Amino acid sequence: MSKGATAKLVSALLTGGLLVGVLMFKGIPVVKAHVLPSPCDFTTGGGFVLNNDGSKVNFGIVGGCKNGGFFGHVNIGHVLRRAACEQYEH
Repeated sequence: MSKGATAKLVSALLTGGLLVGVLMFKGIPVVKAHVLPSPCDFTTGGGFVLNNDGSKVNFGIVGGCKNGGFFGHVNIGHVLRRAACEQYEH
């Protein structure tokens, strides 16, 4: 079998498999997993991990729901110690 014929056969098999997969999932209802709890609340956390050079990398997290939707973010700060002051890099 030549390379061109093999490529066409593989393409046809992949296309057929994709079509069968789509048809198998047709008609399945959509599940909505993101339900906002009532009352709405949030959580926070944080800590540090050690960098390869032994310095600390601090992190803080917050997440929850407000204004009818979810929110969250992560802050990461690497503390560099120079003389008697600390400088934060973001």
